Amino acid sequence: MTFQVKITPIAESQIEKVYCWYREQNPDFADRWFRGLMNKIATLQEKPQRCTLAVESEIF
Repeated sequence: MTFQVKITPIAESQIEKVYCWYREQNPDFADRWFRGLMNKIATLQEKPQRCTLAVESEIF
């Protein structure tokens, strides 16, 4: 079964800020970091139980 993974606007904003910071420091690393992050997030579609719930999950 495939699940849908949604990135919240807050998470998206934080990812963008981190990417921009990395990009200023080391553009090659920034691109590798971003691709790696997106690949890891994509794995949640097939294996959502591989990660524990975040502490904030009680809020949702």
